[in-house]
Amino acid sequence: MPSTLFVCTTCRRADNVDDATTESCGSKLKRELEAAAESLPEAARPKIEGYECLMNCERACNVAIRAQGKSGFLLGGFAPVLADARALLDYTWLYNASPGGVVPYRDWPDGVRGRFCGRIPAASADPLPQARSEPALEGEK
Repeated sequence: MPSTLFVCTTCRRADNVDDATTESCGSKLKRELEAAAESLPEAARPKIEGYECLMNCERACNVAIRAQGKSGFLLGGFAPVLADARALLDYTWLYNASPGGVVPYRDWPDGVRGRFCGRIPAASADPLPQARSEPALEGEK
């Protein structure tokens, strides 16, 4: 199953944070990703969706990558330029080829190194259902 790149469409970098009349940097990055993805074979193209606020404003522009049964990742600090879009697409290709979503560090494209902000466990690895069935406090036994 292909992955999805969620691009924060409300992200604003310091160079356009005060001007709400201009297009956000996140929206520009989404457009760069879509244009760069056009050069890929259709089977290799990730789904690219805009998402209103990924809550990592300190490191705009932000992108989350997710796929069914794989760990997800939040990455930040991108500029709305072709080089960053290509780095994200290169990483996405490696992510898609990995069994659980974890790409070895040695294989990361230079453009994504230092950009990872968080790892989200795959839904199938969620320990909460088991934890919820166990008493949380001594008094609940």
